Amino acid sequence: MPFRDLVVAQYRFLRPLLARLAEKRLRKVAVLAIRGLLAGHSPRITRMARGLVRQQRCERPMARRFYRFLWNTRFDHRTLRGAL
Repeated sequence: MPFRDLVVAQYRFLRPLLARLAEKRLRKVAVLAIRGLLAGHSPRITRMARGLVRQQRCERPMARRFYRFLWNTRFDHRTLRGAL
């Protein structure tokens, strides 16, 4: 599947979740997390980050970004699960 088609399908799938996230930054991280989940073939945060970065030194900041997203106090796991 071409990358462009994959991105379109991903946004179509995530539309209900993205509508519940108030900030543009949170929506961007949600999309990156799902893309990392697909690339890393694992729900583990470090593997998700490893699937998105090209250099190993960038893996930790990406993982921190995912953790900050998951620990955000403005929504909880019920919001994420309900939207998907």
